[in-house]
Amino acid sequence: MDSIGLSSEQLDALQELTNIGASHAATALSHLLQTRVVLNVPSVQVVPLQKVTSVAGDPSSLIVAVYLKVFGDSPGKALFLFDYEDALRIAERLDTPCGEGLYGNEMALSALKEVGNILLGSFLTALARLTKLKLNFSVPAIAVDMAGAILDAVMLDGEYLDDWVFIDTKFAGNQVKGTLAFLPDSGSLKNLLGALGL
Repeated sequence: MDSIGLSSEQLDALQELTNIGASHAATALSHLLQTRVVLNVPSVQVVPLQKVTSVAGDPSSLIVAVYLKVFGDSPGKALFLFDYEDALRIAERLDTPCGEGLYGNEMALSALKEVGNILLGSFLTALARLTKLKLNFSVPAIAVDMAGAILDAVMLDGEYLDDWVFIDTKFAGNQVKGTLAFLPDSGSLKNLLGALGL
């Protein structure tokens, strides 16, 4: 964390901001799946680019990722990551047939993309309200691939940074779980922290 130089007070503020935003997302997921969803304490890490692919777990694990680009006063990248089996369970809870899996299953992928869109939208809207910053985001994209391959592609989409601030929190519900992550671009942290009075 020394390379970016965040103080413990700044890290705590980002963690609390993430916790509030993620709580809104958890509520949205709970309503969507009609099951109780709980959050882990958010994590704020400064991660060298070459290690980002291992932050979300085993880089060789098969996952489903919903990805948004964030624009406005605090640009960056926002993702929701599901383990493949959890993604299947979520799709089935939404009455989407998954007998043949997710590859080529446009109905299931569309449902999962909408779940991710609602979660990420709830998270970013809460951040915008709390900080008074203007945040817009792109149409979501969805991918089914190894975690390392997906995160590599996300990191290469847009601005190149040697270090990324990886802000994430994990969700757990009735047989479903996932990870929400926000990666601010260069300069975004200054705006976020400034909005918090730091």
